[in-house]
Amino acid sequence: NAATLPIYQAIRAVIGQQAPMTVLLPLLMQAINGIDKLALAPASVANNEPTATSASKLAPNLELELKAAAQRLRNLIPSLSQLRQPQQVKQSSLNSGTFFESKLVASKPPLNSNTIVKDIKPILLQLVATVRQAIFKNTKLSPQLITRLEEKIAGIVTKTATPSGKAAEAQTRAEVTRLVQAQPLHQLLKTSESLLARIQLNQLSSLTQSSEVNQVWYMEIPYAHHTRHHTLQLRISKENSHRKDSNEEEWQLEFSFELGDHGRILSDIRLKGKMLNMRFITETTAGLQLLQDNLHLLNDRLHSLGFEVNIRQSQQGEITDLLRPHTLESLLDTHA
Repeated sequence: NAATLPIYQAIRAVIGQQAPMTVLLPLLMQAINGIDKLALAPASVANNEPTATSASKLAPNLELELKAAAQRLRNLIPSLSQLRQPQQVKQSSLNSGTFFESKLVASKPPLNSNTIVKDIKPILLQLVATVRQAIFKNTKLSPQLITRLEEKIAGIVTKTATPSGKAAEAQTRAEVTRLVQAQPLHQLLKTSESLLARIQLNQLSSLTQSSEVNQVWYMEIPYAHHTRHHTLQLRISKENSHRKDSNEEEWQLEFSFELGDHGRILSDIRLKGKMLNMRFITETTAGLQLLQDNLHLLNDRLHSLGFEVNIRQSQQGEITDLLRPHTLESLLDTHA
């Protein structure tokens, strides 16, 4: 219908750009950490053909802007020890990008700067804008031109296209040089845009699955542990009671996270009043054993807080992306 059509159009626009945050986050941090090694040649050199001796670093002002934008993103990512605190989980959930526009709407003028500087979505938007500026100003290569050059060079490599004549060969050498010099920034741009598309898909999926009686929120929280980066993925739904004489809500929380060398674990928790039903799935046998050895601690803790607890038998199995992009694609086909 007219109300949902823009949502499905937006999903179609971003679903091909996104990837799981567990894949994108390490790539993004690797690209950010490589900023100091960048060396780009100005586009305006003799004969329009950059050489190794003409390479120079980013313009100082752009370098500072790029590093500042990257540092703001680094500062948003909590450590695993911080994420063990309930207040940190709450703040990281609110700042995961899923609620950014809602916070903007709810903010009363003047706008609270914390809404911008502590939410990952506007920080990513700023990083993307800064990287685009750095690519264009230092190499005169727009993202669209880079894509065309990649296609052209791929044709030469596969011998489906061959430059003819000295002028064409010189132009190709210049284009290859410029493309190679821009590649680190281009990789940072592509990864940042993919991560931004992932956050948008979380937001759009929350909209498509919510209704008057059932609200759904998807979010992903990045975190650091030692030198590696991981993601806590959550799907939260709240179903209001159908009974007029009851105000009781039913909550469901699905979340998956990394257990280090023990693989991922998926938790499915349902809460109604003070009754908790819980189910766990692990990727590995070692993870299953670790979980079973420690479930009594969770059970005792929840009982001490006044909950009735029913923990179903844990099992080993495949853990899929909670966002289920393949299901979304099927949904798009249905509404096409």
